[in-house]
Amino acid sequence: MVRFDDPREAPEQPGRRVGRAYALAQRINPKMLNKRAMETLAAAGVFDTLEPNRARVYANIEQILSFSGRLADDRATGQNDLFAGGGVTVAAPQLHLREVAAWDLIETLSHELEAIGFYLSGHPLDDYADALTRLNVMRWSELEAKLQTQSSAEARIAATVTYKQERRSKSGNRFAFGGFSDPTGQFEAVIFSDTLALAGDALEPGKAVLLVVEAELDGENIKTRVKSAQDLDAALGRARSGLCIVADGRLSVESLAKTVSAGGATALKLRLRLADPAREVEVNLGASFDISPRQAGALKALPGVIEVVAF
Repeated sequence: MVRFDDPREAPEQPGRRVGRAYALAQRINPKMLNKRAMETLAAAGVFDTLEPNRARVYANIEQILSFSGRLADDRATGQNDLFAGGGVTVAAPQLHLREVAAWDLIETLSHELEAIGFYLSGHPLDDYADALTRLNVMRWSELEAKLQTQSSAEARIAATVTYKQERRSKSGNRFAFGGFSDPTGQFEAVIFSDTLALAGDALEPGKAVLLVVEAELDGENIKTRVKSAQDLDAALGRARSGLCIVADGRLSVESLAKTVSAGGATALKLRLRLADPAREVEVNLGASFDISPRQAGALKALPGVIEVVAF
């Protein structure tokens, strides 16, 4: 892998990574936790203090559970004590882990949502905040507050799709109930057939969308209908004039190339900080990139990236 070498940054040692997983295996009870429960706990960040790379735990759960079982069996049979005074050395059991790349923020949040039904580490729309503010897009909490003073309201709301359940009416027309989330709350809305057809795959779970919704109070509940839905990246992604990526020597050229795409009008600069804090190198990478807010968020998650600044 081609890298910008930086003597300040030493790679994490494999022994340290295995040591963290070993500590995790020692602390769990394999008779109380199965693979699915471990996946849920890992995705929710329960083991972060022992192993901050959730992807590594998630990908090695079978190995960790098996190893934990062996440790538990050894403790139960007193194997270590049996040979302690006999001059016989028993080799410590070995834990072998598959190496996997860490999840970026979007992957982390997706796993959190799947595991526990809501986001913990942030929200997928956090990187869209500035663009949405400029366009006066309303937040769900603001619409809720508005409905305290009037019986109905229409608003543009940016949200991520958490689920979509399609149905058919008595007349045979398709409609759906959709679950949505923004940084201030979650809500459900009905999507009638014409809107469903025009939205295409924009309303698939996990997508970020710009909605026009109509909401009204029904007792203490809010009934919401989606009038239109558009992919949020399509709506906002081409508004950037340029981005400057500030990074150190850990940044991988391959990772950067995989995260951005060509075919747009966004200028991209790379400002590389050298070992001497007073020295930087800035490189103009071109002005024909197509970088959506989601891709900009992914850039921020790359190892070595210090910040991503719009210009």
